[in-house]
Amino acid sequence: MLVPRVLAVETDEAVLALLADLCARWEVELDVLPDAESSLKRLAEQDYGLVFSAVDLSGRASGRDQPGMSGLELVRQIKRRHADLPVILLADEPRVTDAVEAIKSGAGDYLDKPLSREALELSVAGLVLPPGLAHHEES
Repeated sequence: MLVPRVLAVETDEAVLALLADLCARWEVELDVLPDAESSLKRLAEQDYGLVFSAVDLSGRASGRDQPGMSGLELVRQIKRRHADLPVILLADEPRVTDAVEAIKSGAGDYLDKPLSREALELSVAGLVLPPGLAHHEES
């Protein structure tokens, strides 16, 4: 893995467990924040090589309703400030319109939950590994 630090803007415990496991295997640091606003502040202070974000950051999926910016708006904000930073959006309730909007806004990928390890690894490899190296990583 070629990134030293990953940021997850997510509250889903199953997703966070999978990301923590993968980051440990890749030997990269994982920081977890629950909302877009705090993650934008952290991005201003710390360098990251990759960001994962839930599309729905309201907290409804975890039982706590929290107003604020959506994952789609977070992608737009990140891309304004950090154009080259890859962002992968994670959707509880995937919608084609959201996926299209995410990619148009600069997201590197839009994945449906529940996440599979394989889909996540392929997505990450396609975004952060140089062309050709992703195939060697899978071997």
